[in-house]
Amino acid sequence: MSFSRLMSVSLVLLLAVCVVVPHGLAQGAPADPCTDAPGLPAAKVVRIDRWLDLHLAGGTTLHLSGIWAPSWHVMGRDYAAIVRADLQRRLMGQTVTYAVLTPQPDRWRRLDAAVFAAWRAGTAARQPVQQALLAAGLVQVHIGPVMPCLMAWRAAEQAARDVGAGLWADDDHAEVDPALKGAFDHRAGHEIVVRGRVYSVETKGYRTYIRFGPRRFHDFEVSIIKPDLRRFSAAGMSPQALKGHVIRVRGRLSTKFGPQIEVARPQSVEITDTSGLRPVQPLVKSGH
Repeated sequence: MSFSRLMSVSLVLLLAVCVVVPHGLAQGAPADPCTDAPGLPAAKVVRIDRWLDLHLAGGTTLHLSGIWAPSWHVMGRDYAAIVRADLQRRLMGQTVTYAVLTPQPDRWRRLDAAVFAAWRAGTAARQPVQQALLAAGLVQVHIGPVMPCLMAWRAAEQAARDVGAGLWADDDHAEVDPALKGAFDHRAGHEIVVRGRVYSVETKGYRTYIRFGPRRFHDFEVSIIKPDLRRFSAAGMSPQALKGHVIRVRGRLSTKFGPQIEVARPQSVEITDTSGLRPVQPLVKSGH
């Protein structure tokens, strides 16, 4: 399939996701879980733990879906601690509303949710908490199985990256250029964001490799196992069509066989404008 055809298909998918509730949302969730709609459940925040989960009066625990704050650092900052302090200052004792995104709690009895709160002092209007943190550059987008607000979260993250806010100006956590010498030093085992030009795409046995240079086991590459390729096909993204394009990819870095990230979902990959920081329309839809 040609790149222009892929873009057309993807645009249709993106328009569709704006009006369709992704499969897997909690029963009774609003048609648009990304806005503070009337009728959302509300409760007071009584505790915020070190994982940034919100513990509510009545026993409910909310996990802030779609974001994460890096705690590791070499010479940089512990953003998980920074975000926790900010959330405690803004949300402790406040009544928040939330849209539950998954039908069942996870193994830690947390509900994945989009959360809304009066973010600025002196105003009662509730803002999306995830987007506020992303726009401040305090957290990054984290890809999960249900991502109904992905477009809004990406846009907020991009706004922070454009101005070098927060972690995007931090050498430990800023977007990594795979062409730079030592780009992956000290990053093994950590969630990172990489942006560069795809050199080649090759399928060998059980895996497809998106490579960013000619030297295997030395240059950065993204790997996709065969069962996960079905998700890419369903989203209208062919890895082979990425050759020659600048892409942004996020995931956990392994250096066992050279710098590599394994991705399971197409939402982890974005095609970006080759001449600037602003992304073009991504080839994937929000959701899973």
